[in-house]
Amino acid sequence: FYDSNDILNCKESRVSNISDTLTISENKLGLVNWGNIGSSFKWSRLWNESHYTNALISYSKYQSDYNESGTTTSSNIDGELIEGSLSFEQVNSIDDVTLKLDHEWFLSNDQLIRMGMQLSNLGTVYRSKTDDITFVEHIEQNKTITTLYGLGIFQPLNRLKLNLGLRGNHYSMTNKWYFEPRLSLAHQTTKNLNLKAAYGNYYQFVNQSNTKNALQGSRDFWLLADDITIPIQKARHITAGMEYRYEDY
Repeated sequence: FYDSNDILNCKESRVSNISDTLTISENKLGLVNWGNIGSSFKWSRLWNESHYTNALISYSKYQSDYNESGTTTSSNIDGELIEGSLSFEQVNSIDDVTLKLDHEWFLSNDQLIRMGMQLSNLGTVYRSKTDDITFVEHIEQNKTITTLYGLGIFQPLNRLKLNLGLRGNHYSMTNKWYFEPRLSLAHQTTKNLNLKAAYGNYYQFVNQSNTKNALQGSRDFWLLADDITIPIQKARHITAGMEYRYEDY
């Protein structure tokens, strides 16, 4: 199995002239290189009709580099030439190495118990420089997320299906556990009509931000949350709906 590495190059050039007491000409060239690379190896085994195990190890890397340089030449009202240069560099990367072990126990055709564990080693780099002066440097390496989870799929009634799960994440940056309960119900009210509802808590430890630069535009970058300056994101999902199947489709 092979994955792909996609890189997008975007070149930008701009010439602007402003006439007032100063005459200014500006040439700017910006280059963005970004992409992803990933690979994984999976092992699985069906022990018997009731037990199935699989193990997965994966690696992924996201890289985004932005470089911009420019020169300016201006003249004042006396005709004197003034030359200047400006360079800007932004580097951002995420490394993720994950090991996952998962086991399923089939109680019947409609009921099973799934349990497992996952260990992720994460690292992020963010660096911002202007004219060889580093303004921001944020490097976090070898931070781990240890996850234990369990899920049960049951059918307590003839037309009712219940999914009940719990996921616990230990984040080494804060040395705390974050628990994510999950619950979903599906009821086959009639032959063609299903009613569904679900509830779940979710945490995200790698967060997206941007530079919010009014002159250069906003460029996204990713950082590991420390729950102090960069908060850990939390979401609570509550959904409900219905599904109707027509006989002719």
